[in-house]
Amino acid sequence: MQSTEAAKSRQARKTCRQCRARKVRCDGGSPECANCRRLKFACSFGEVDALSPSTNIEHSHLLRRRGRRACVECRAQKSKCSGGDPECSSCRRRGKQCVYPETKRPLKELAAESSPSSGAPARTPEEGLLINSAGVDSEMSMPESLASNSCHNSPLPDADELLALLDNFFLRLHPIMALSFLHEGSVTRRALENTLDRTLTLGVCAITSLKLRLGQYYPGRADSWIQQAENDIWANIEHPTIFKLQALLLVIQFHLSVGRFQRAFMLASIAARSATALRLNFEKTDITPLAQEIRRRLMWSVMLMCFSFAVGLREFELCTYETIYLSLPAAEEEFGSYQPYESSPQSYPSVEDEEGGLLAFNIRLMIMRRDVLRLMRQASLAAQAVPQLANLIEDFRKSLLRLRAETPGSRLYHLGSLRNVQSRWRPRYRAAHLSWHQCNCDLYRLLLRGYQEAAPDAVLEAMEPEYLSNSANICLEHATSIIQIIADIDHRSPDGEIMEYDTAVCAYHAARIVLFMSSSRSTANFITANDAINQANICVAFLRRFFSEAPITTSILTSLEKLLSARIREQNGHDPSSTSSDSEDNLPSRLSRAAKDSQRLGVHSFVRQARFVDDSNSCASGGSQCSVQVTASPHDSLGLGYDADTGAASVVITDAEGRAPPPPLTGAPSLLHPLRNSTATPQQVWGFGINHTPNLDRIAKEGMLFNHCYVTNSICTPSRAAILCGTHNHVNGVRTLDSKIDKHMPNVAKHLQTGGYQTAMVGKWHLGEGADHEPTGFDYWSVVPGQGEYWDPKFIEPSGTARVPGYATDIITDKCIDWLKARDTAKPFFLMCHHKAPHRSWECDVKHKDMYKDPVRLPDTFTDDYKNRAKAAKIAKMRVAEDLTYFDLGIVQPDGGSRVGEKMVDLWWWTDRKIPAPAQEDITSLKLIDKDDGTIFTFKTTQELAEWKFQRYMQRYLRTIQSVDDNVGRLLDWLDAEGLAENTIVIYTSDQGFFLGEHGWFDKRFMYEESFQMPFMIRFPKEIKAGSVCNDIISNVDFAPTFLDFAGLRTPTYMQGFTFRSLLQGQTPADWQQVAYHRYWMHRDIIHEAYAHYGVRDQRYKLIYWYAEDFGLEGTRPGGQEKEWELFDCDEDPLELFNVYHDPKYAETVKMMTKLLEDKMAEIGDEPVHPRS
Repeated sequence: MQSTEAAKSRQARKTCRQCRARKVRCDGGSPECANCRRLKFACSFGEVDALSPSTNIEHSHLLRRRGRRACVECRAQKSKCSGGDPECSSCRRRGKQCVYPETKRPLKELAAESSPSSGAPARTPEEGLLINSAGVDSEMSMPESLASNSCHNSPLPDADELLALLDNFFLRLHPIMALSFLHEGSVTRRALENTLDRTLTLGVCAITSLKLRLGQYYPGRADSWIQQAENDIWANIEHPTIFKLQALLLVIQFHLSVGRFQRAFMLASIAARSATALRLNFEKTDITPLAQEIRRRLMWSVMLMCFSFAVGLREFELCTYETIYLSLPAAEEEFGSYQPYESSPQSYPSVEDEEGGLLAFNIRLMIMRRDVLRLMRQASLAAQAVPQLANLIEDFRKSLLRLRAETPGSRLYHLGSLRNVQSRWRPRYRAAHLSWHQCNCDLYRLLLRGYQEAAPDAVLEAMEPEYLSNSANICLEHATSIIQIIADIDHRSPDGEIMEYDTAVCAYHAARIVLFMSSSRSTANFITANDAINQANICVAFLRRFFSEAPITTSILTSLEKLLSARIREQNGHDPSSTSSDSEDNLPSRLSRAAKDSQRLGVHSFVRQARFVDDSNSCASGGSQCSVQVTASPHDSLGLGYDADTGAASVVITDAEGRAPPPPLTGAPSLLHPLRNSTATPQQVWGFGINHTPNLDRIAKEGMLFNHCYVTNSICTPSRAAILCGTHNHVNGVRTLDSKIDKHMPNVAKHLQTGGYQTAMVGKWHLGEGADHEPTGFDYWSVVPGQGEYWDPKFIEPSGTARVPGYATDIITDKCIDWLKARDTAKPFFLMCHHKAPHRSWECDVKHKDMYKDPVRLPDTFTDDYKNRAKAAKIAKMRVAEDLTYFDLGIVQPDGGSRVGEKMVDLWWWTDRKIPAPAQEDITSLKLIDKDDGTIFTFKTTQELAEWKFQRYMQRYLRTIQSVDDNVGRLLDWLDAEGLAENTIVIYTSDQGFFLGEHGWFDKRFMYEESFQMPFMIRFPKEIKAGSVCNDIISNVDFAPTFLDFAGLRTPTYMQGFTFRSLLQGQTPADWQQVAYHRYWMHRDIIHEAYAHYGVRDQRYKLIYWYAEDFGLEGTRPGGQEKEWELFDCDEDPLELFNVYHDPKYAETVKMMTKLLEDKMAEIGDEPVHPRS
């Protein structure tokens, strides 16, 4: 009983406002806590309203009393400092150097200081840094007298002032998403050591003074500081840095807050270019976790800023989500735990103060809102029915539900929740719920007939009335949820609470929706006029209270007040037109209607508020000038339009002029892309009489064979992502076999689909399963899970999973032909027919079991001893003689432990074992039994066993290939029978090369030629000369741009490959890059032990760097092994047996190839990790 009472006592204990603000333990004493009594503070426990839920700790006077100075180390640790001389007790105990910061002037001087422009009374030292809470607004207008750039340069604040401003910034402003990119520990540490970048210092001081309206700094000194910061940025425009970019974002936020929209808009372009110049959109792997997280947060902040300006129009987009290849920001708890120096991690005092990943969650929501609003913009321009619109809306709805299920912290917004009142991160918590509801409103207001942003009647009339009615009801539910949250925020927040700008946007749209639905005949029964007016009044009151003096929201409040006034007049029986909000007639009359619709900007758009003036007439006329001011419809949501080029969704509904997209040009060729798995090149088998593949040979004989087609990452999953997306793996995010593709990534199928092609994907996908990784951009898809099975395989389709009896290669081809027969014959098609075969374990069709019984010639390098090569070659576990399993070769695996053979994978549940390679004295005791016919194999020598394994491996491999050849023949015959062969491009390739005993290996992964080189044959009778051969270098990232070129579609800017259509015509451009880049990321995978490496190859030389690091990627194991270089002269040493990197004769070649490597990595944005001179 006593323990229960003690627990209740602990739970009931309160923390006073002074202790909470300082993050120190409070004893909860009454009438004042011990800390306040010792420091002579006015403890909040002694106040009448101390327990009032509306009390806000951040707006009380946070006093500063320091009887002694704290040393630099204790300040950084936020621990008590004894103030001892010459060193404090804490530093003496920990062996740290004790240094006390010097102040530029005594703190007492602050008492006499007041703002020269405000005339504020002098303050006591205790009040020197207090917030002028009586007059704080979320945003405030800068007086006109201070809006010019001619103000004098105010000095930087002294040490104590700066620390106080930093404390206020991180406590009050850092929770705002747009200002979340600074790290408290490192910034504070630099400030204490007097090494904080001057420009950043100016920006932090200015934005903090402005946002919190600190009387001694705002407005005079704050405006001076921001101008000095901007001047510093311009002076260093050619040399961007992380610090300067952080300062620039603060400058932009300052200008937006005071209404300088034009200036903020122009500076935003500098910020985006600076981020690109610093390559912040790519991960950097050779830096500390703290540095990585600061880079990520800065890049995501730049993206959020660009979202706010771009409003979905491509001409304004400088930084899009599709060009950012970074992890989302970490939770604040993790970010705060990173320390710039070896020290204790920052701690958070209570569960209430946990952020839990809300920043990352809100970024995901903003991306989702952008995609939804882009769809809404395009659909609103459609001139005819859009059959797929309902399906797209349903897909977005499901995605939103899945996203909400991942909400950090509480799943729902609970009115009266303690977290809403006390948490430091409440702005992000509120933003998550408001943004989620707003995204749903945006999705369904598209279907509100008569609404400003609704789809045209031609679109809505084709949809079921019941569906439209349900959609309107859903939209209303989310709008009222937003208003309920707004009312709760208004009730529980003190005056001066810092609000996210998006809060005002959500309130604005919610009020508009309820007002419209109460007046529309089709939805008036959902909500009464009085209820709608009352709810709109809640939003107006909220905006007046928190945003009344903010230039950034003036247009929102004005527009909403007009709409509300009009609805009240209408309810009272008056004509509402005289008080209506701005109409579209204010748009420039010289623009066509379609152009107006496609370019209209929301009333809250920063670009619209900037009111740039078009003075085009002045350049052609010396007389009267007619300027056109850019303005827009006030009700265009956020103005975000859907852009199919980014691949955010899988279909373009209309073009920018409001028309349906034209079909491809008459006669546009179809594309058939058979791809088989892990296949050797024709050059490895042709001329040796190894196997007979008449149908594959036919493609080469009737088209073109490439002798130098290379893979960018010689492993299945990453190569397939590169083929599909036209990007390298550090860009598409699929770097290892365990990686999964993000289905929202743009890909070639999406572009072909939007260009009028019918698209299908059948067979091996291997880019992940589940809703987030399933194929997109395909009208039809049926894929095997993972690697798939050879016999009776399972297939995943949108309708579910089913097992299909038969042999995989036959079934995949059957599905392809069935789809071809059922397609719309008026349209060209793009079919990716991707076979599982001949992947390990090489199980052939029954009809091919007796083929290829004659011995195959051993490769010249089968007994390679790996001398003169990097150690990675000898360490790899993919030798034919040692690493093939019983199952690989169709041999019965006997019971037993290690004497039977080493496990292929050292996991308890893994049963496959490798066939042993015993010493000579034990070889005669080894007996192997064929699992099909019981044949017993015995051996006299270890060489005989090794060669037997090779022959068995080749038999199984070639028999499996035979089924691929047969089924490619079926597809070619079908094209002939249908008369489609002449106008269909047939591309046969693999996802990488494959070792057939060369260097004693099977499998792939390495940059050595047999693995690095892909088979590639292409037939197109209209353009490609039969029997031609190309010796120019191409890569798998070049496939997608070439497909688009043949389809008559432009190559999107995100793709990193180049169309090689001119090579197919026998013409090599003078600037064609004769270089191939390769990077294998999956360091020390659990089966093959292949080391991570990268390199380049030109027409003669190959340079490889074995960097041997894992970087924490999926499927890797710890790195840190020896780093090595290899250089091969492929003309003199085609078998790649002699590493000449250290040969003095090749010193200049090493320099040339190293430069080629570094230039290529810079071109594609990959991060080098080798030492650079």
